[in-house]
Amino acid sequence: MTILSCVICLNTVAAEDNNRTKSGLPSGTRLVPFQVKDCTGPASGKSLCYFCRYGLRPVVGIFTREINSEVIEVLKKTEQAVNDNRDQRMAAFLVLVTKDTAEAERQLKQLAKDESIQRTPLTILKEPRQTFRQNYQMQDETELLIMTWRNAKVVESFDCESADFASISFQKAIKTLAKTAQED
Repeated sequence: MTILSCVICLNTVAAEDNNRTKSGLPSGTRLVPFQVKDCTGPASGKSLCYFCRYGLRPVVGIFTREINSEVIEVLKKTEQAVNDNRDQRMAAFLVLVTKDTAEAERQLKQLAKDESIQRTPLTILKEPRQTFRQNYQMQDETELLIMTWRNAKVVESFDCESADFASISFQKAIKTLAKTAQED
């Protein structure tokens, strides 16, 4: 491959990425409830709305289509942030946006055990995916979406395309969320 064709290829990928619709809701957007099946949290085995359960607390919502090393890293950092911000009553949960299958539930339970995840419930989306996609604007090509909210309104949304972006964005999101929680 020549240098010119590499440049053309990179420019095409960059142009396609710039045209890609980002996922997530803008800051200040009021969220709507959605149902999940709790696989590892306090309501394990039941369907519920963690958005409703956590109410006005500062929350980190991790939405992913698959469990991979990037998601595990974000999950571990989320667990640590929840532990570090207990005095602000920070909460978090992960939603696997996939079909509710026995394999997905087994995978989440094993993940919680392997990574000692105790404060961040791991769940499977129960809401129809199309409804969830419309309400939370999670595009089909988005693999990982991190949203923070407080008082039922979005603080920040991060459409994460790589592990580096997820890590940098996540640190910013946690600092912002913790800061808003301290303002009370």
